[in-house]
Amino acid sequence: MTDVWQILAMILPAALVLFGMYVVIKGFADRELGKMSLDYKKQAMEQTLPLRLQAYERMTLYLDRLSLENLLTRLLEPGLSAEAYALRLKIEIKQELDHNVAQQIYVTEATWEAIREAKRGVESLIDQALQAEDKPAEATTLGKKILSLAMEANFDKPAQAMAQLKKDVKQLF
Repeated sequence: MTDVWQILAMILPAALVLFGMYVVIKGFADRELGKMSLDYKKQAMEQTLPLRLQAYERMTLYLDRLSLENLLTRLLEPGLSAEAYALRLKIEIKQELDHNVAQQIYVTEATWEAIREAKRGVESLIDQALQAEDKPAEATTLGKKILSLAMEANFDKPAQAMAQLKKDVKQLF
């Protein structure tokens, strides 16, 4: 029995020393890994921040172009039928978003959803104006009907998306 105690007397201190070394080395390794992770994140942020800002700039431009005042006046052609004008508006809205679809990688999910909701809202207003009982025949009449419906419904989805976008940019700094 004394042999067992002697062996335990030698193994126990060795085990405690090994455990202590493990704790110290693990703590050191964790700190170093944390430093490396912070360095990596800092480097990644330095590289992606300009890209993210550019994406927010492009989406700001998209929302500005999507605003009813800009969209309706920019694409208005006198003498165009209401149906042709509505189709032109919808094509322009879709092409603009398709051109900027890759920017969703750099903006938050909430911002991207707000942008898509603004797009759907504008398209819905165009459809409502085109389907109205007093169906407009010309592009100018359709434009006025769209604005009228927007005012009645307090339509501000592009402005809401712009507010979300600005909120995200403020969080970057």
